[in-house]
Amino acid sequence: MNLKTLPARLMLRDRVRLACCACATVLLLSTQGRAQEKDFDDYPEHVVKYLGRLFDEEHRQYAFRDDYSGGVRKWRSDARPELRRLVGLEKIAASVGRHKPQVELDEPEDLGDYLRQRGTIETEPDVRIPFW
Repeated sequence: MNLKTLPARLMLRDRVRLACCACATVLLLSTQGRAQEKDFDDYPEHVVKYLGRLFDEEHRQYAFRDDYSGGVRKWRSDARPELRRLVGLEKIAASVGRHKPQVELDEPEDLGDYLRQRGTIETEPDVRIPFW
C-alpha cells in the first residue's frame, strides 16, 4: 500500500520528536553519570586525557544546572539555537526543499494475537526509515 503524503501536522510532529530526541541527547551528553563518579586518577593516563577532554566544562556550556541564571526557560532559549546548529536543522530544511514525506506500508502479517505491518517513511529525499 502506498500513501500519497502525510499531513503537515505529522511532519511537524516528526520535527518535534527529532528536536526532543536531540535535546535529550545533548542533556545526556552534558551531565555526569555514575561512571564519571570514579576518580580520574584511577584510570590509565590515556583514558584520563580522553575523559578530561570529553567532560571538560568548556564543552558543557549548555548543561542545565539548578543555579542557571533565569531558570529552565532561559536555559532553553539559550541552548535551542546551538542545538539547532548541532543537529543541522537549517541544513536539513534547506536540502529538503518542498519534499513531502512519503509512507509505504507492506501487507499486514498475522502473528496470532496481533498484526505486524512493516512500513517505510521517506523523511527527506532518498532517506528512507523502516518502522513496524
